[in-house]
Amino acid sequence: MAQLLVSSALRTGFEGDLMVFTNADHRLFEFGRDRLQEIAVAPEMEISNETARSGKSFKFLARNYIDAKAYDTIMFADCDALFLKNPDELGPEDAQGITYAIEPDSYARPTDEWHCGYLTDAEMKEPRAAINSGLWRIGGGIYSEVMQQWEEVCARPAPRKHACTDQSAWIRVVLDSAYAPRPFHQPGAIRYPFFERGTMHEFESARFLHFAGMDAATKLSYMVSTYLRRFCPAATHVLFDSLTMA
Repeated sequence: MAQLLVSSALRTGFEGDLMVFTNADHRLFEFGRDRLQEIAVAPEMEISNETARSGKSFKFLARNYIDAKAYDTIMFADCDALFLKNPDELGPEDAQGITYAIEPDSYARPTDEWHCGYLTDAEMKEPRAAINSGLWRIGGGIYSEVMQQWEEVCARPAPRKHACTDQSAWIRVVLDSAYAPRPFHQPGAIRYPFFERGTMHEFESARFLHFAGMDAATKLSYMVSTYLRRFCPAATHVLFDSLTMA
């Protein structure tokens, strides 16, 4: 999935630096890629028995490996995703604050364990747009501070049961931030094919597809097919011909 995500960003014409954090024992790309840095997770940060929690918490712990002030902005994306268009085009143009992703057709409700872990009863009186922690952008000057805040929220006991600690905590950070957070503003730019209403045509006109919500094998199969249709249409026909030859 990480190979596909990186390749998709490069094929869209993205010219920024790319960093992949991994605890794999081999490189993603044997001969590397321009502007790609593969960062091996330090032993003390390796995923332990708490696999899911450790992996998700590295979203904010990665700040220890990044010289944030060397960048105007820093964007994070989960690896179960594809860029279909240049990440720089997601907008808004002024990206020095916090920009977050909203799940279309999804709302945080009291019974929702994925978004409401750190919301108060008063905040849950009315459904609110669900924020997803799988894509965000932060100004380089405030990146380390915001990541520290995220870690501090995650370390606090949540007032209500929740299944996704990092996402619930991220929502709390966004709501409490003094940096005027705002969502990626283009309608239809960020889509979630596994839990959002829509057609494949609508999804593939997006700028970013996040395949959240299914097991890894299912995610990968959809990512591969989408990637080939988007970036390698000629190869797709050749593959189909080889499969159908008798």
